[in-house]
Amino acid sequence: MRKGETQVHPLPLPNGERGRVRGNFKYLWLVFLGLLFLMPLSGDGADLTISNVITGNGNMTLNGTMSATSFTGSGSGLTNLPAGAIAFYGNVAVVAPSGGDYDNPATAMGAYGSWCGTPSATTPCLLKIMPGVYDIGAFTVVMQPYIDIEGSGQNVTVITGTVGSGSWPPTNGVLNGANNAEIHFLP
Repeated sequence: MRKGETQVHPLPLPNGERGRVRGNFKYLWLVFLGLLFLMPLSGDGADLTISNVITGNGNMTLNGTMSATSFTGSGSGLTNLPAGAIAFYGNVAVVAPSGGDYDNPATAMGAYGSWCGTPSATTPCLLKIMPGVYDIGAFTVVMQPYIDIEGSGQNVTVITGTVGSGSWPPTNGVLNGANNAEIHFLP
């Protein structure tokens, strides 16, 4: 070693040669990255957790199963999903101005058999109404036993209509109640 030089300890290389740390840094870095990114993805039962890192318009390919604990957005970009890939709550229908199961609460309650089956004390149902003003015209929201209706907040979800009855007390209204059913978060 000459005066002013720093001694560098040689490291073994894959081919049996020995080299300087400075020259092998790239090799060690690549090995580290390989272990970090490739090892968790190999083998059966490997898990991959991605948190707050997928942004932009890139593509991602996944072979296997992926589950999510939360999802944000409309899902309009999801393609090639097998039937039943996205599970929704059972015995629940959503009314929304767009993107819901129905856009009218009277229509949703009129079709409760298709989304609720036969409601009972052991199989209750819920009609969830998202924010908006729903003018149902001359129709009536006819509640059914064991089907609760839940709005998104007073003065946030409003149902209006022009239902009239020629008698007093009126026999119909914009909303007709039922036994064993509740209304939540509606004015």
